[in-house]
Amino acid sequence: MSRINVLFVADHLSYDGKMHGLGRYFGNVLPRFNKNRYNVIPCVLRKKDALNDLFISQGINIRYLRKAKFDPSTFIAIFRLIKEEKIDILHLHQYGASNFGRLAGLIAGVPVIIHSHDNDPNYPLYQGIADLILAPVTGKVIAVSESAKESTIEKRSIREDKVIVMHNALPLEEFHELTPDQKEEERRRLGINHDYKIVGTVTRLREEKGNEYLLEAAVGVLKVFPKTVFLIVGDGPLREELQNHCKKTKYS
Repeated sequence: MSRINVLFVADHLSYDGKMHGLGRYFGNVLPRFNKNRYNVIPCVLRKKDALNDLFISQGINIRYLRKAKFDPSTFIAIFRLIKEEKIDILHLHQYGASNFGRLAGLIAGVPVIIHSHDNDPNYPLYQGIADLILAPVTGKVIAVSESAKESTIEKRSIREDKVIVMHNALPLEEFHELTPDQKEEERRRLGINHDYKIVGTVTRLREEKGNEYLLEAAVGVLKVFPKTVFLIVGDGPLREELQNHCKKTKYS
């Protein structure tokens, strides 16, 4: 049985050189494909960034097309890749990849899968027009959640029967439970008393992640359970703003 050639295409995998959710998805999923059945070729529309060395260390060799956001030659570059690599399936992530990729797939006669990673909180008007035009040539959509599925149907004009929900998986072998001694050592390192409860989140510090709601809830929790510490782990454009908010409110 010959291998199936899959072209994974994304606009970008980081913000300012810092990995975001899709970059993490690539790192988790791509090394775990059955190489006897699938030949997966990852491709990024933008230029190479500092994360490339990390992907190479994971055995992921990414093609970088070095295209600007609305560069029409992106279509030609994807089309050439389809022909050169004899691509059987296009798996598209983010707006630019899904737009130029669907056009290239249509011309090349290659089936297309779109991956919807969120509920499109900042859905732009131009994308609504593009989706309305390209929805009929969309073969299937993978949505990471029920809310992403609803958004794909309502905003992106995709028929419900084309959308399936497939939650993001985690490589469990990379996680291990800390021993009691390790937990105590970590508490000491962070300056957290033994009798305090810890509430934590690992998140991207961007507006659409809704971290301000956690801070609002923390106020009420601390009134009832003062021996509580809230830990927010992450980075992003709102980091300084959230830090200042915490200082003003005197969170634990």
